[in-house]
Order: sequence, then C-alpha cells, then structure tokens
Amino acid sequence: MDDDTLTDLIDRYLPEHWDNSDSRERQITRVVELFLESDSDRDTEERRLEAQRQVADEEGIEINTVQSKCGRETWEDHVSDGDDYHRDHFDAALEQIDQAWTSRSDQKMSNETAETPEPTAENRLGRPKQQYSIEDTRFVTIRVSQSGGMRQHFQETVLSDVPAETVARFTDRDFLRDEVRLWGNRQSTVSDQEVSEGDWLLFFISDRYVAVAEVAGTEKLNDERAMDFCEEVWPTYDADDPFNYIVYLSRVYTADIDIDRFWDDDVIGYSGHPYDGWTALDTHREAIAAEYGSLGEFIDSATAALEYDYWDLSEWPLDLAFSKRLNNQLERKGQVILYGPPGTGKSYTADIFAEWAVGRESRALDPGDRIKMVTFHPSFSYEDFIEGYTVSEDSDGTENGSTTLGDFSGSETTTETESGSPFELKAGVFKDFCERANRAYGEWLEAGRPGSPPSYLFLVDEINRGNLAKVFGELITLIEKSKRGRPAELAHSGDEFTVPPNVYLIGTMNTADQSIALVDAALRRRFATIPVPPNYEVLYDHEAYPFDSRQEAYDLVQTGRSGFEPLLAASVLALEVINLKIIHDSNLDRGKRIGHSYLLPEAWQQPGMRKERALTDVWRYDILPLLEEYYFGEFSRLMRDMFDTDQSPLFDERTQDIGNFDPATLQQSLIDLVEQNLDRLDLGGSS
Repeated sequence: MDDDTLTDLIDRYLPEHWDNSDSRERQITRVVELFLESDSDRDTEERRLEAQRQVADEEGIEINTVQSKCGRETWEDHVSDGDDYHRDHFDAALEQIDQAWTSRSDQKMSNETAETPEPTAENRLGRPKQQYSIEDTRFVTIRVSQSGGMRQHFQETVLSDVPAETVARFTDRDFLRDEVRLWGNRQSTVSDQEVSEGDWLLFFISDRYVAVAEVAGTEKLNDERAMDFCEEVWPTYDADDPFNYIVYLSRVYTADIDIDRFWDDDVIGYSGHPYDGWTALDTHREAIAAEYGSLGEFIDSATAALEYDYWDLSEWPLDLAFSKRLNNQLERKGQVILYGPPGTGKSYTADIFAEWAVGRESRALDPGDRIKMVTFHPSFSYEDFIEGYTVSEDSDGTENGSTTLGDFSGSETTTETESGSPFELKAGVFKDFCERANRAYGEWLEAGRPGSPPSYLFLVDEINRGNLAKVFGELITLIEKSKRGRPAELAHSGDEFTVPPNVYLIGTMNTADQSIALVDAALRRRFATIPVPPNYEVLYDHEAYPFDSRQEAYDLVQTGRSGFEPLLAASVLALEVINLKIIHDSNLDRGKRIGHSYLLPEAWQQPGMRKERALTDVWRYDILPLLEEYYFGEFSRLMRDMFDTDQSPLFDERTQDIGNFDPATLQQSLIDLVEQNLDRLDLGGSS
C-alpha cells in the first residue's frame, strides 16, 4: 500500500470540518487496515462492519461509537447535500481502498513465490549495510596466546559483557546501553594496521578460530588512563605494559572458519598462525573475495551463532514496540511528530532512537554528522532554517567597493553591486544538513552499491514553538515523501534545492502548550503523528524502585512507614491518580497530563541531598507549579478537583501560594489522595 494511503487517505478525501480527534484517526486507520486484510470475496459492507466490530473490541467501546466515526452513513452525513465534490471524493476513497486491497493481495501471492528482494531506498532506516568493499574493509587475525593473561582477557571482554559505566569512567565514550564488549591491544603492536567501524577481527586459539567480531569504533588512551583502565577491566593482566588501543565491538559471533580452506596457498597461504597478536590481511583481501565469492560471503560463511549485538534494540533504553512503530512511520512518511504531555520523554526518545538507527545502519558508535538537533522558538525563522541574509563577518561588509555575498559552500564569494551592504547570504541549518545528505546519497548512487544509502536524521525539539509556515516555506512541499529529490527554486538565492530520500525528520511537541490539532494542516498532513503518553511501566520496571507493580507500591504505602521508599511509592500512585483526574476534567485534556520522567531517579538522586528531600522538591517546584498553571492560580478549585479537599497542607491559603511542606507532610497528603481514589487505580497491573 502506498505511503499516503491509510490515515492520509482519510484526511485527503473527507471534509475539512470532520472531527480531528486522536481516537477518530486511530480507529479509522485500524478499520482501514483490517478492511484491507479481510477476505475480498465477501461483500464490501460486510468486511467494513467486521473491521468495525474488531476495533470496538480492541478499544473496549460500543460498536456504535466506532461506526459513528468510521461508518459509511456517518461519513456521508458530513457531506452537505448537493456537495458533489466531497461526495465524489468519498466514493473515490472507497474505490481506492478496494484497489489497494486487491493490489496488496496480489503482491502477497507474488511474494510467496519470489525471492526476498534487496532492501530499497524506500525501506531502509536502521538497517545495517551488508556490502563490504575490498578497499574499505580490513580483516585482522589475532592469535590469543596463553601468556600475559590474554586468554582471560579474551574471555572477560570479548565473550562476556563489560559494564558500560565502568568503561565510560576511563574513556571518552558515552554508551547508550548497559553492557559493551571490547578488545585491547598495544598501540605499538597495532602500528599502522588500525581498524575502524565495519572492519573485522578473527580470534584464533590453539588450532582454530573461535570468534569473529565486527568493529564499532576505537579509542587510544594515554599511559595513565590505560593503566587505570586495565586494572579495572582486566584486573589479572600485567599492567606494567597496559593496553592503550581499545577496540569496541559491534557484533560477536561464534567462528565457523574452515582452516584448510582459509589458509590455503591460494587464499592467505598460512601453514600456522603468526605469533603476532595483530596481523592485518590487507594483501589477501582480493584472494579472500575470489575464494568465497565476495567479502560479504566470506563473513557469512565465517560466522555461526550471534553471541552479542550492540545494536540489539531490546537492550537499549527504548520501548521495543514503540521504537518499531516509530521506525515504520519514518519509513512510511519520512517525518514524524512525537507529541504528548511534558515529561514523557519525547526528546529523549527521539535522540536515543536516532543514535540507534544511524549506529545500527553504519555499525559505528559515532554517528558523525548524520544526526542534527535544533530547537524551535518564536524567533526561529526561515533564514535560520533554509537560507537568508545575515550580518557579514567582515566588519565593513565590503571588498573592493562591493558587497561580499557568501555562497553556500563557504569556499567562494560573489559580489553584489550595491556597495557597502553589511549583509551576506548564508545557508540555514537544514539546508546545510540536506546538502551533506545529498552528497552521501549521490556517492552511494555513483558507486552502485547494493543495500541502501546512509540515513540522516534531523531532530526538531519543541517543533510547535516555531511559526511553522514561515520556518518551512517551500519545504512544506519538498519534505513530502513523493516529492523527495524533486528540485525547487529557493526564494532568496534562486538556487535549486532538494530534500533527498535519505533524510528523516523527527519533531517533538509539548501538548501542554498547544494541541496537535492546532498544527498547520498542510504540515501535519506530511508528518505522521505518534502520541507519547505517561508510561508508568517505566517506573515499575526500573531497578531503582523498590516495587514492581501498583499493588506492591500500594502495599508499601500501607506499611505506615515514613522515609523515602513509601514516599516514592505514594508519589508514583498519586501521579497516576492526578493524570486520571486531568483526563476527566472538562476544563483540561489529555495533553495536560504530567509525565513519568518527573519521578525518574535523575530527579531525586541529587549529590549532597537526601532522597526524600529531593523528591519533595520535585513536587514543590515542578509538579505543583504545573498544576497551578493549569488552574490559573485558583487554589481552591485545584485542591478540590485534584486533591479532593477544601484544605491541604500543600498549599498556603493565606498567601494563595504553594506551601513550604516537609517530606512527611507530602507523604501523608499523597497517601490520602491515593486512598480516596483507589477505584481509579488498577492495582492488579503495572501499567
């Protein structure tokens, strides 16, 4: 099915005055998906009704509710009598759905007999490259001897996980998962045979290869740091001559290398493994490729069971299902907006996901210039984003009596006849980014490599705080998936500009400031929108919390103890109660909920401060002021609606301000709130 079909199909053909709620969009999308998957031999109306019934069951609501949003009769009711334009387009939508189903059915039958196709440029994000160039790929064979604790070194850091926190203390690396694997060597041994991401290490012990590992990156340590690193990571190793060349591993496989074939005179010509602990096979790459068909086929034949994958998404601090959903929507639309209440981790998720997607594809720890983040704000402009005039760095703005105008490569200048102008034309941040991506895309096309071009991810934090129509300009057309690669003339320079297919955009939006429904309609149609609600399971699953479920948290509250742990349990339960109240408050909405990140350990693990005091400060200075803002300072209504009381020690009625309360007072107030709203909580679940 085409990129624009599902939700865009509805938005494209239904009247603009249709209710634009999230539930409506979700339910319609699901109905269409089920409709397409159902048996086409049955009547169209029967298939539609069955899809509606299934959505009603999934949502836990009456089928009439779904039919009121998704039924044919209701759709037609929203088309004015005599409005042939909308009626014709509605009929065209139904016809296109039927055609899309038939196309999908035919494609499915075709795929069952066809070979798996190569990844295409339209379906590539986060996929590792599978091609290995003879010029670019280095293979190093390593003899793991018994001397100096080398075997133990190999066992401890190649075949076993190393805490990433330990490695980060002695290096310049920040890892985004909890465990890493690595190999160490002396820089003097490696010499001019250094490796980089995408290269391979072949580990040899006794009479066979035991492991094959892909390189994710390297790091050189000075003598002092190398000594400390070795003592921590390889405590049994003789640290008088420590390893100062660290190789981080992307994947580790059990080896399956036929020694007789690999060491044959026509391949690498070994009669025995060299005694050196590091031997590059640069001069044998062509022979290896000739023997096995290609370097990629050699890797396929040399690797057996996958023992470790740094890019295994299940090991990253990301929700697996949500990440797959985000990945799918980026491939489908090219750009996504993550929207939700404050504190739900939208920016964090976008940043970590980008690191994972680019890293998994490139197999490199360092994404280089392939990820860029900006924050929109009211003064952010088209000139900042695409191109525009700015004050020249040249103080007088002139050269030989004429204005210097920088071109977009930054290497040459052109002159303007208006003498004395202090301005120059400069490329904006997104234009620069797209030019880099375009070059990479062009190099990939020119090389004719299989697989997919390198992906570039552009992140826009607080996207709704900018004037989107002004910031994006003609980009509103160019970012559309079907328009990628199509040139358009820019307003200021008159140059042609394109957004290449390998650029992806992720925007984040705080719905406490603005509803997603208020985003420019033309822009929203080009973005997939994914809600990011509060996720209490993140708290219950976190190792820093002394409870794993709501019931365990409530049991801890019921002990009557004071101190940090009962306060934390009461805080988590109370936050959910408050959010449930916000949902059902007609003056508020779902977008005003309070995110779970307010209660993450980063908020209450403050150096030099007791945890219960730090958690109390989170309520005093973060959560309660947010509620005060929602209620416009009406403390009596806030206390009544949110805390079920006319008087609360958390507020000072005399000064109409948030009170100066201690942890014990906060704990009791939150417990009272939870006890009065137990019927709202599902104590049998964790999320």
